[in-house]
Amino acid sequence: MSEDDFYGPEWDLANIAANSTYSDGFLEDLVDLAEAGLGSVIGVLANGMVIVGAIATGRAIAERLDKLLEPMTGDVDPPDDLSPEDWEDRLRFWATRNTRAYDEAVEERTMIDERLQAEGNPAFGWETRPQGLAREALENRIRTTLTLVNVQVIAPGQRGALKTDVLRVPLKQIAGWWPIPVDSEGKASLQLFATEDE
Repeated sequence: MSEDDFYGPEWDLANIAANSTYSDGFLEDLVDLAEAGLGSVIGVLANGMVIVGAIATGRAIAERLDKLLEPMTGDVDPPDDLSPEDWEDRLRFWATRNTRAYDEAVEERTMIDERLQAEGNPAFGWETRPQGLAREALENRIRTTLTLVNVQVIAPGQRGALKTDVLRVPLKQIAGWWPIPVDSEGKASLQLFATEDE
């Protein structure tokens, strides 16, 4: 074993940290599918509320945040030391900061996966990976939030439902979740709180 390998307590602590915030393999598989463009509809119990939505990538919330920035750039005069063209480029760069950050993170994860593949099967033997690569891979395994789109939130004691295009749910707040089937047209149906006669 080389000096760059994980070993002993260092490996144990790294593995605990990587799995302490996210340990549901089934849900993680659905998130991976969403990152490949195959979003599944699920129901979530969180903080006493029922949340229904399709799993999406973090880019959905990043795009929504960038859209909020667009109006802020409309009435800002350019500095004297910048041409109108340079100022336009600067505003465009600022107004896409969240999607760029997300895309850069995805690119980094892809590069790490490629390096893991070069080292062998990434599903086994984390403790024998080169230390720097193992640390990066473990860090990129950690997810702390779930992104949902086309969301409905049903709260106790409230009539109707809150509807929003995107919602981030902290994973630590999820008490339970279940898959919701969709029909051939991609439409999901869900019956809540059925009586004994139904």
